[in-house]
Amino acid sequence: MLIKIHDSLNSGRIRNALMLDNSTLWRVGFARFTGSIGMGFVIPFMALFLYSAERLSPYTIGAIFSITYLTGMVFQPIGGRISDKHGEKITITAGLLVSFILYLAIWVLVSLDVNTIFIITAYVMASLGSSFTYSPYYSLITKSSTGSQMKKTMGIFRVIFNLGFIIGPVAGSIVSVYRFSDIFLFASIFRLTELIVLIFLVKPPAWNMGVPTQNGSNNASPGSGKVSRIDRKLLFFSLSVMFLAMIGTQVQVSLPIFAFSTGGITIAEYGYIYSLNGLVVVAGQFLINRIFSKIGDIASMIAGIMLYMVAFIIAGFSHAFLPLVGLIVIYSLGEDIVAPLENAIVGNFAPSGKVGFYISVKSSFWSAGNVLGPAVGSLIIFLLPFGPLVSWGIMDMFGGVSMIMILAFRKQLWKDFKKSPVTA
Repeated sequence: MLIKIHDSLNSGRIRNALMLDNSTLWRVGFARFTGSIGMGFVIPFMALFLYSAERLSPYTIGAIFSITYLTGMVFQPIGGRISDKHGEKITITAGLLVSFILYLAIWVLVSLDVNTIFIITAYVMASLGSSFTYSPYYSLITKSSTGSQMKKTMGIFRVIFNLGFIIGPVAGSIVSVYRFSDIFLFASIFRLTELIVLIFLVKPPAWNMGVPTQNGSNNASPGSGKVSRIDRKLLFFSLSVMFLAMIGTQVQVSLPIFAFSTGGITIAEYGYIYSLNGLVVVAGQFLINRIFSKIGDIASMIAGIMLYMVAFIIAGFSHAFLPLVGLIVIYSLGEDIVAPLENAIVGNFAPSGKVGFYISVKSSFWSAGNVLGPAVGSLIIFLLPFGPLVSWGIMDMFGGVSMIMILAFRKQLWKDFKKSPVTA
């Protein structure tokens, strides 16, 4: 049996489908996988921890998450610049060290029952670590692939590290029943594990000079890596990501508090529901890639945005366990479409030597959406005198704006393509 499995993996078809020859993809993916287990202990539960254990109001929690993402938004371009100048590995190492130390500090602070303000401060500062890891990780993956393979590479990368988001939330649900604060201890342990894997397994690849893509661009753009002061393609695309993030971030903030406070679910149940996000990504990413490989990037992005909007309108009708399961599944399918495309599209039109910076700019807009999302979502869902259906319907309007920005990006893309030396 083992011999048959080994022979199957060595067959050209499976090796190509899983890109097993791309060692950077799998090494970086494994490092990210260990880290996502740790983040799975925190991401689904942080808002519920502040609400149930620290007794904070939903709007205060929304403000805390907004400040956290604002910190990330400010420092992500810095992380991207450092990554481009000094290398991805050293930048990620610094970020992981910060995260490990601060999550361990949060666990100690909660255990000592110190004032909540110190716990919140440590949590906000922990976002600095993520600011120095996200863009460099995707820069490594971008450099390991060519433009024609970028979407596939990003999709496989998401499958690998989302395995951790199946394990982490389930384990976090179990831990939360016994001692809620231990979620931070496990988060710090897995951040340290991620750092060890990074140091000993990951070797940055040489820059892979791209080939022309369906967008008429490549990842080694002419002009010796010079970037115009304002790239409208990057601006429109980043704005689309920002408005979509305003909806998506509700999964971590307003949605769990809304469902828990109205008696729809328990804390542990939300952890199990959230783990479905990772499960759907792992189970559905390859199928989604195959289906949407024959559809243009713009149409795919719009389809993904529409799934986001359908998912959150479900919350307007019901906040019980089974409807929330359906919500997370539909949301995850939308994420399966959108998430690999975001970095693949940016990586394709980013000039040579600026991939880390371009991805960090896009990530900063994503963080801006996460800055606005918790505060705006808390205001609409908890403070304004609307029913659930109207409130979640208002949140969906940001998805419509996201689609408008995608169409503006498409228009600008073709304008630049017609002016490029490729068409001259």
